[in-house]
Amino acid sequence: MKTISLKKVSAVAVASLGFGLLSVVPAQSASSAAVVGTASQAATVGTAVTTTVGSTIANTDTNPGTLSISVPAGSSVTMADRDGSATTATTAVLTSTATGFAFTASSGAVAITATPTSFSGTVTITPDVPGLYSVTFTAAGAGAGAASATAYIQAAGIAGTVGTSGLGTAAVGATTGGLAKFTYTTGSATSSGDIFRFTSSGVGAITAATGVAANGTSANNPTEISGVTGSWAGGATWTRSDAAQGTATITVSSTTAGTQTVTVNAISATTGAPTSTSTISITWGSAVAISAASTAYMAGAADTTATSTTNAIARTADKAAGTAIATVVISLIGSKGGVDARANTVRATMSGAGFVDVNGTVGSLSNSSQRTDANTEADDTRFVRVYADGTSGTGTLTVTLTDVDSGASLTLGTWTVTSTGAQASIAVAKTNYTIGKAGSTTGSASTTISAAGAALGATDTTTTGNAERYGAFVIVVKDSAGNPVNSSATPAVISSDTTVSSGGTCALDAGSATYGSSTNGVGYYNCSFATTSTAKSGGKATLTIRIADPDSTTGGYLTTTVAVTVGGSVSTEVLSFDKTSYAPGEAMNITRTATDSSGNPVFDGASAPAITFSKAVGGTAPGASFYVGGKKASTSSAGVASVFAPAISGAFTMQATSGNTAGSALTASSTVTDANAAANAALTTQIDALNAKIVALNALIAKIMKKLGVK
Repeated sequence: MKTISLKKVSAVAVASLGFGLLSVVPAQSASSAAVVGTASQAATVGTAVTTTVGSTIANTDTNPGTLSISVPAGSSVTMADRDGSATTATTAVLTSTATGFAFTASSGAVAITATPTSFSGTVTITPDVPGLYSVTFTAAGAGAGAASATAYIQAAGIAGTVGTSGLGTAAVGATTGGLAKFTYTTGSATSSGDIFRFTSSGVGAITAATGVAANGTSANNPTEISGVTGSWAGGATWTRSDAAQGTATITVSSTTAGTQTVTVNAISATTGAPTSTSTISITWGSAVAISAASTAYMAGAADTTATSTTNAIARTADKAAGTAIATVVISLIGSKGGVDARANTVRATMSGAGFVDVNGTVGSLSNSSQRTDANTEADDTRFVRVYADGTSGTGTLTVTLTDVDSGASLTLGTWTVTSTGAQASIAVAKTNYTIGKAGSTTGSASTTISAAGAALGATDTTTTGNAERYGAFVIVVKDSAGNPVNSSATPAVISSDTTVSSGGTCALDAGSATYGSSTNGVGYYNCSFATTSTAKSGGKATLTIRIADPDSTTGGYLTTTVAVTVGGSVSTEVLSFDKTSYAPGEAMNITRTATDSSGNPVFDGASAPAITFSKAVGGTAPGASFYVGGKKASTSSAGVASVFAPAISGAFTMQATSGNTAGSALTASSTVTDANAAANAALTTQIDALNAKIVALNALIAKIMKKLGVK
């Protein structure tokens, strides 16, 4: 038994189930002894049962008494929740018709604000597990009769103890190949010699049974119905050794998924008549197993979460031993769909450069010096941390999962990580813009942009006079093995002619939109260059991009170069087709060309006008954009056409409004030639010529026949 804590619940009135009230004594008398309506009664799990409590009240008393209850182990019944349901609509165990009655469930105190001459109340509980429930009412006041009285309620019934549903239920979930147990507690009306039989139907079988007598001894055990020791196939029979309450524990098992039902029949020792008292249902499900739905994603060295996006980014770090390179975050899912928190084995193995450490708590990971490690914590989340081992190169990490029960295994993932050495080379990875505008900065040196998206024609409408969005050029630094590596210092940009360009600026790409989409911002630098305000159109300079050479003993540099020039604003623009005639629907390459007043290509980023056509064209007509290298083509950098010739044959034009000072109209013409129409015209000409010859021949024949006198 255990005593209920009364400080966590609130009182809610419930209706009385109709027990009679106690008699009343005169108001001037002292408080009488506490009484209860039913001293001892039997009950069944899940069925409400009531008793009454009360006392007389002296005219000076405002507190007639205090209520307390005691319930069996495992019960959820409390003073404020009479059925243990723990719902929002909990109902207190005590109700009363007394005027001004108030019951405080947290303390059990009963208060009456008026002046009645007696108090009576009804206590209602619904047993949720088998066992003994006691209700005690202690009278208050100075009267000599003030005392306590207790009503005992003995609840019989069945309760599952092992399985997903837990104690106090007649429906248990269990795993095939395992065990389940339930208890059956007799009621108070049991007589010595009464027999209880436990039989099983459906899948599974009873495999063991034990019993406990009222005095707590295990001398009163069930036996095999078959009469053969250890053979429980026919069920168990339990003959009670005394009339007091006792408890039997029945063990069942099944190797087959399905439902097992165990029925309890009571056979009276007096009449011999059987009565079905209880049933319990055990649902056997297949065992949880490892599942390919489990996930393993790689993220940054200090990350504790990972996704498919972070998993797609290559991980690179300095080769210094102990440098954290990456973390693989593993979430284990069981074959039934929920998390799998069993003690499965997660194993990480590294081949090549790198060390690993596996743990269930990311905070406990530390520097490792092992090529393989395993973790068997009972946890559905595991972490694999990857460290550099002091050598440069690539390492291949493989993570596997092994089922703790079946031994089955699967591979959660394979990743490649890179440990880099010292900087050994510098090179131009991509050139986007090389013609600057006097007094402006060309390109953008930013950590949050990427050359990967710098297709010619991309615009940035937020920067007036400088339409380039990406780095003018992108620099990559590599180690001796050719792996990208961060430079010991940001590359410097030095100009060969400071009257043309003052140099430039570089910034490490942070990897938010990485160059080549897989470097995680390692080794790639977005660079811009500045053109002096006095620079003239056609001016040239060579930009030298350099970093320190770690192998040099004289302060030497590793270098690469980019040639830049100066261009002015748009002065002359020309539209041109790539062919003088097209077949209907043929791909066209439309080129807009612009030069400044000196005849040099305009600066990169100068606006290029939109184009329209005199006939409907296929695809998309070239829209407003900007010039790079003095040109803007309608095809992509990969040569993919975006506009196609009209379907109707004949001449057509394209036109645009020039961006130069005059704002003149730009035009160019071409023709669509229908090969079938030309062939038809030639055939018609040939037929006409043949007809003419036939007419001439007929005339000659007629003339000859006339001379011959032939009529």
